[in-house]
Amino acid sequence: MSLELRIPNVVWPEQSGIYKVVQFMIEGVPYLEFNRKDEIYHGQIIDRFAKKMSIQMIVRKVKDEPLKFFKDGEKYKIQGMGYCDLNLMQRIAEFYGSSQHYDISIDQRHLEIY
Repeated sequence: MSLELRIPNVVWPEQSGIYKVVQFMIEGVPYLEFNRKDEIYHGQIIDRFAKKMSIQMIVRKVKDEPLKFFKDGEKYKIQGMGYCDLNLMQRIAEFYGSSQHYDISIDQRHLEIY
């Protein structure tokens, strides 16, 4: 995916590299969030995004692990998770993979919405 596309609800990282990424759909609007240096789990990205957007969270056990989800799944959805290989010099972002904990992968349709 070329970074030339204008994605309104994403803040691209300032350095090239491989990042964890979570795709959200909030009241029909797509969002894309990357991990920060101190975040090593997709759940931390979800937690930060929920706080930023004032979305209530619930904790559910999945595979005997407590994982966070949005309380109102009708209006707020986690669309996908995985990784992004970001090359700022070439202005290219490659999305791939999945989250083992959440058992969800990158949603290519979500990326095409942009």
